Amino acid sequence: MDWKEFRKDLDLTEEEEQEIAFEKSLIDAVIAARESKKLTQKELAAQCGMKQSVLARLENSTHSPQLRTLHTVLYHLGCTLKVVPISKTSRSRRKTSAAVK
Repeated sequence: MDWKEFRKDLDLTEEEEQEIAFEKSLIDAVIAARESKKLTQKELAAQCGMKQSVLARLENSTHSPQLRTLHTVLYHLGCTLKVVPISKTSRSRRKTSAAVK
């Protein structure tokens, strides 16, 4: 069974699909921010006062990140989360993304 077949069998709701897409875009943005600072997971984890394995689990989507952990990582990357309204165009296409600045 490939991933597409497995995912179809999960029978996810639209809201669950959006949650997955949001988390993926958020994690991708965190990874991009870390890489743009030329930091390894180990270096960033040390700055954040956490184990590298915690950061690896966040980046590998092993589980949903806790808000406090996410805030700590973003703070040390010089970033924050921004809550913005969803445009009507985006809403109609059901596209979700995270803004990390």
